[in-house]
Amino acid sequence: MHILLTGGTGFLGESLIPMLQHESRIEKIYLVVRPQSANRAQFLYRQHSKVSVIRGDITLPQIFLHESDRKILSEVTTLVHLAAYYDLSGNYSDCFINNVVGTQNILFLARQCPRLDALHYASSIAIVGEHDGLFHENELNKGQSFQDAYAKSKFEAEELIHSFKLGIKTRLYRLGILVGNRQTGAFKEKNGPYYFLEFLSKLSLFSQTIQKIPFLALPFAKKSLFPLAPVDWVAEVLASGIVMQDGTGALKTYHVIPRRSPSMIEFLNDALETFGLKRPLVAIPKNALNNFAMKKVGLPPEFSTYVYTKTEWQRAQFEQDFPQFQALSYDDFKKVFFAGALEKWGRK
Repeated sequence: MHILLTGGTGFLGESLIPMLQHESRIEKIYLVVRPQSANRAQFLYRQHSKVSVIRGDITLPQIFLHESDRKILSEVTTLVHLAAYYDLSGNYSDCFINNVVGTQNILFLARQCPRLDALHYASSIAIVGEHDGLFHENELNKGQSFQDAYAKSKFEAEELIHSFKLGIKTRLYRLGILVGNRQTGAFKEKNGPYYFLEFLSKLSLFSQTIQKIPFLALPFAKKSLFPLAPVDWVAEVLASGIVMQDGTGALKTYHVIPRRSPSMIEFLNDALETFGLKRPLVAIPKNALNNFAMKKVGLPPEFSTYVYTKTEWQRAQFEQDFPQFQALSYDDFKKVFFAGALEKWGRK
């Protein structure tokens, strides 16, 4: 198996590549990285004998910066597309160029790989947008609207993959909200929950004053599910999926989230307790002032989709094809997750 992989220097890629290095069925891993990340990639994987770094840019039609590198296309059997522009506050132009055009260029590249038999794409549960109720893995366009450009662009990238009909094994992994390693709590960059935890760390300066307040009012819906997914667990799922021999070329989609996700009120209570700020909570209903309220608690306004979501993610295909990953629950990693945030910011 010869793999061409994008996003190798990202949060997920850094967990996945060491796992792929140890897979006996994999002979070679070509990492497409931007020139500014090439030295870092070479340093990161200097002891990974199967890894070769190729300078490129998925937003360019040709992708490869050096024509001579195109010779590897005759070897590639598997494409793994992790690279994405993740910024909930990002503008649509940046999200479109990186997430939609970038995916389109990867799909065109796939057609130039004569031995290619599999495509694996890291999508996001964000593609459900503003959807109420159960969302099945085999569903995509249900007329949902989007509050942020990132979610819209990931949805459009999935539409592209469906429309291309490559005729090879195609796997779409809709990932939950990536958080730190479930063994160490280590995380690389802030995303939604970490913005909030950093805010709580600063707020803990005033913990004595806050203990005198009868309740805290925060923007959320009590029953909304918060599908956190530890990055190492997600990487294990992808590594298993990449080498899986399941004998079907059909397109399959997986909701890669734990067996049990916390409700928003459970997560908020755990977070407040972590930083010594535990108080009764009052949920602020979704309204015109939500953007203001979200900013006040350290979250991008676009994150309101998650704190007010009414979506339930069905996982039947994931459970069928990955039974070995069904045990994980929020309860299994929450202590380490919050410990990682405490180690980073602490109580003030």
